[in-house]
Parts: sequence; structure tokens; C-alpha cells
Amino acid sequence: MNIAFFGDTHGQVYHLLAAVLTWQKRTDTALDMVIQIGDFGAERLEKMTQNIDVFLRYTANNPAEFDFLRVLYAQNQLANHLREKRQQIQQPIYFLRGDHDEAVWLLQLSQDKQDKTIPVDSFDLFHYIPDGTIIHCGGMRLAFFGGVEHPERGKEGTEHDPTAFNTLLFTKRDEVDVLITHEPPYGSSTGFYGQTQGSSQVSKLIETIQPRYHVAGHLHTMIGPKQYGPTTSLGLNQLGGLLKPGQRETLHTLQQGTMALLNTDTGVLEFVTGDWLAEFNQECEAVVEPLAACLY
Repeated sequence: MNIAFFGDTHGQVYHLLAAVLTWQKRTDTALDMVIQIGDFGAERLEKMTQNIDVFLRYTANNPAEFDFLRVLYAQNQLANHLREKRQQIQQPIYFLRGDHDEAVWLLQLSQDKQDKTIPVDSFDLFHYIPDGTIIHCGGMRLAFFGGVEHPERGKEGTEHDPTAFNTLLFTKRDEVDVLITHEPPYGSSTGFYGQTQGSSQVSKLIETIQPRYHVAGHLHTMIGPKQYGPTTSLGLNQLGGLLKPGQRETLHTLQQGTMALLNTDTGVLEFVTGDWLAEFNQECEAVVEPLAACLY
């Protein structure tokens, strides 16, 4: 089985769908599971417009960041297009919580739910996976831990869930094969001002659980593979500075390190590379343009 991981999307879900469908077409292989590692951009309109200045600035800079919002309110022709895209993927695309997702809303969706994955749209395209969840795929046990250790000002509520942290911390070493977090471990990289980046809590989970693999995002750069004892860790790049067709400075490329693939048959986890990342333009437009042309 093939499990794909994608970096920070920030609402650009049309391009995420295009990346999934392009990889499947080019390899003639279906992805059995697709996981986006946080900063998915899962926010409702009322949340986005709380700070109208920020809302308008993002609208001007990159309208594609509002494509998740368009999915939430899709009707008519757009709804038909989205149903068609859903038929082309094996399962919904799963995502965990980052610090650019509406944590309170996602918590409300997951309360009193017995399911391990929570649908967030009416097309069954995207499912949220709550912190502390462990699911099985292709003989692999995958554990999820979203949020950040120290939220920036204005992002209160996006911090790590202490209950989920403790639950995973006391998981036995042989019960998790893949640990998926939004933040990378502490010391993964150095910030613009020389600060050490990463989460000490994520480091603690890796050290204690000792999964075979670890995948994270958040820092918008390609990190690794790094070895932490028996654990191979990858840090994913963001999806890219992607814009809709017709917008200024349109750049339909996928950045190196934005996608990784775990083959459960061979046990190999690696970044997806190749010329198709830079040649993404034509396939991207074929998926994105019909969606972007629909307002509802």
C-alpha cells in the first residue's frame, strides 16, 4: 500500500487535489491513503473575518488560500465538480490540526464522535483526525499529534493537547509505527533570527515511543531524513506559493520536499522527487481551473 504525506497547505485544497491526482496519473497507481500534516487551512468564514485587515490582505495576495472555504459552501456546478474529484481518490484526504486551523471548531466536530476520523465537508473529501488518535493502514499503526507547543500571539488555542500528549507518551514502543505531528522535533532547524526551532514535546514522544517513522511540517522547509535512534524523521516543505490561473505571478510548481511516500510493502519512507514537480503546471490547471471558475 502507498501512504502519501503532504506539507502545509494553508487552504489551497484544489492544488492539493491536483497534486494527488497528478501523482496517480503519472505513476498509474492509486494512493491508498493521503495525509496532510496540519496548517490545512480548515477555517470557517466567521473565523477568517474576525480580523478583516488580515482577511483582505490574504485575499489580495493569494486567493487560493480560500479554496477550503469554497468547498465548505459549494453548491451547483462546483458541488458537481467536487463530487467528481471525490470519485477519483480512494479515500478522503485526512489532515491533523496545525496552528492555522480553527481548533475550536474542529474540537466541536470531534466531540461525542466514536469515529476516529471526522468529515468536515459534505462531499466526504476531507476528514480531520483528532490529536491522540491511532489508526491502522496497510499493517501500519499511525499516531497523530497536532498543534504547536508555543503558539504565536493571536493563535491561542492551537497549542498541543496535554491529554493527547500523555496518552501517546504512555503508548508502548511497539504500538506505533508512524508518528505524525504538525511540529518537528526540537533542534530541527534554525530560524531567521537564530532561534532553535521545533518542539521538545515532539522530541519526547519520538524518544519514548520510538516509532519506525516520523513525519512533520510547520517550518515550510524540507528537513531530513534525520535519524533519532531507530526513528527516521522527515520534515515536509509547504505545498507551494500556488495561485489560481489568471492571478498575477501564477506559479504552478510543487516544491521539493512537499510530498513524501511510505510504501508499506517495502517499508520505505522517502521524499517524492522528479521533474513532474516542476512540470506540474498543465495537470494542475486541468484540475484547478474548472473548480476556480465556479463561485458556488
